[in-house]
Amino acid sequence: MNKLVFGRRAETEFSQDLKQKGHEILELNFRFVGGEIDIVSLKNGVIYFWEIKARHSTAYGYPEEAVNQRKIDKLKMGIEVFFLARKEYQDYQYRLMIAALVYKGDILVDRQIFEA
Repeated sequence: MNKLVFGRRAETEFSQDLKQKGHEILELNFRFVGGEIDIVSLKNGVIYFWEIKARHSTAYGYPEEAVNQRKIDKLKMGIEVFFLARKEYQDYQYRLMIAALVYKGDILVDRQIFEA
């Protein structure tokens, strides 16, 4: 499975998990100049901006290690663009989240959630 297909599958599975936990999915793969926010969800009046990082193993590092300050700054720029485009959400509180997923074959073996 190539990287793009693997990443999209992880995003899709994670978004389904969010729905089961009461999140409304507002956007999948919200694109802006310079980047993309994988998932934008809403729960209990808070908007969650999700960066999903998935790996087949931790041999070359943990998924969350791929989210450096430069990436966080790009995501924050994307959040600003989202609020400009979706004015109905401008007054909502928000959180920037990182989901680090490790798979062994097709099975999710580790999942860590971090707030950026």
